Amino acid sequence: MRRATRARRGITLMEVLISTFVLSIGLLGLAALIPVGQFTLIETAKADRSGACGRAALRDVDAERMLDWRLWVPQPTGLTNTNLEPFVIDPLGVNAGMPANFAGLGGFSRRTLISVATGVALTNIEADRTFRWHDDLVFKRPEDPTLRPVLDPLQPGLIDAGTYSWLLTVVPAKVQDDVIMADKTFYQISIVVCYRRDFDPSGVGEHLTRATISPGGWGGGAVVLADKQVVKEDEWIMLCDTTSEQCHWYRVVAAGESPTDQLQLMGPDWDTTGSAQADAVIVDNVVGVYTVTVDLEDDYSLWSRPN
Repeated sequence: MRRATRARRGITLMEVLISTFVLSIGLLGLAALIPVGQFTLIETAKADRSGACGRAALRDVDAERMLDWRLWVPQPTGLTNTNLEPFVIDPLGVNAGMPANFAGLGGFSRRTLISVATGVALTNIEADRTFRWHDDLVFKRPEDPTLRPVLDPLQPGLIDAGTYSWLLTVVPAKVQDDVIMADKTFYQISIVVCYRRDFDPSGVGEHLTRATISPGGWGGGAVVLADKQVVKEDEWIMLCDTTSEQCHWYRVVAAGESPTDQLQLMGPDWDTTGSAQADAVIVDNVVGVYTVTVDLEDDYSLWSRPN
């Protein structure tokens, strides 16, 4: 007669330890996703705010007539429809004492604007009001719920209050029909949005090097820098060659281990038949560039997008 099998009443200590070990591995894997998710949220917020800042800046350029040469400081001399060189409108950089030439690039001057109200160059407060994005300012909520929130007093005068700021590059654009459009000048204007930009007067936040563009240059392409630079994916650089009259901003879609001299860029086509060499301008912490082509009219006072 076979003996009846005794029913099992529980689990052994070894089984508990093994189960705890497996559960711990799963929890550690889940915990590892938290910083990754947080980083993704931060980068998404940067992209969203830079887009809002760029669109608002384009409206400000139009509404405040920033492409009226009478508001530029210094004003150009002997200005005609054909001799205006590329330049940068950067009142925050000018007021911070940054070099007169953008990234030390010869002929690429850094300008500020004249205040319509005072007739002199923009002050720190005036430049900050327009060229800094204030949607991320820190406000304090009073204990009395009937009172409105007030700006954090630790941010006096709004100077350096917003972490997003912008500058404006203005570059001549080629037109296809020089005869019909002889009385007009097209320019590419680019709103360059920065996150926590370095305004050091020595200009350490702007780097200049030479770049060799691979044959083709369609949609950007591969670029080899003359020396290694700290450049990461999703950052932006500007390639400029005054000989072939090309100057464009490009987003870095792939980069070697930082610092690197190997970049893969995405952006406008580059005509390598004219020149495969260019100056590469790297501005730290650029999070977005928004470019449109505009038509400067004869008096340089108004602009509109060409049809």
